[in-house]
Order: sequence, then structure tokens, then C-alpha cells
Amino acid sequence: MRRTLGSILCGIMLSLVVSLPAKAIDCARAGSRTEKLICATPTLQAIDSAMAKAYGELKSSLPAAQQPWLQSSQITWIQRRAAFCDDDGTQNEDDGAVVLCLERQTEDRLAMLSGARADAPAAAPRLMPVFFYREGGKGRDEVNL
Repeated sequence: MRRTLGSILCGIMLSLVVSLPAKAIDCARAGSRTEKLICATPTLQAIDSAMAKAYGELKSSLPAAQQPWLQSSQITWIQRRAAFCDDDGTQNEDDGAVVLCLERQTEDRLAMLSGARADAPAAAPRLMPVFFYREGGKGRDEVNL
């Protein structure tokens, strides 16, 4: 009984997480330097919105089992993008250089999420990323792709 109730609650929570829509940054709530730069730069804001749209489209096209891993991947990528482009989080770096870095990183993520290939002809089929996680155990490594 206890295990069944736990499974039901886990299923409900998973369905709530999986059904969350993709959103671009809410500029009214921008807190970090990265978020503020995205909101202050129309080009970067447009790229970020396109990436959020591609994320939502990919998420809705993936099997339910892969959707939480995509979400985890996106959260990790957002954190790494901020750390990579603005490593110390202070105003010591040139805003222009940080914006260019954010643009490059976001364009790369947009291409990955949309299945685009820079070297492919326009009529080439779209690549479909796959997300999964395998927990490590004795003699195994933990894998998160």
C-alpha cells in the first residue's frame, strides 16, 4: 500500500514537471546579471525566446520518459552558460563581451534543440536529440546524455 501511494504521488509530480511550458526569461523578475543582459539586449532576447520555443517543441515531441532529462539538461545548460560567459558574476567584465558570449552559447543550444546542422543543406532532415539517464551501480558509471 505504501509503495503504491508513493508511486502514485511520484507519477503526479512527474506529470506536473513534464507539463510545465517552456518560457523565455521573465524580464520583470530578472535577477542575475545574465538575465538582465538578456533583457537589455533585443537581439539576445530574441535568440533566447527562439531557444525557449525550440525547447518547448522538442519537449512535446519527446517520449514522456525523456522529458525530465531534457528539462534537467536545460537547467544545467543555463547554469553553465552563465558561468562560462560571466565567470565571476561581477561588473568587472565588459558587458559587450558577455553579450557576445551569451549569443554564441544560446545560438548553439538553439541549433541543438531544433536539430539544425550548420553543415547540412536546407532540405536535410532534422536531427532528433535523445535524452536519458542511467544510474551507476557496481561496476557501472552514471550516464546523463
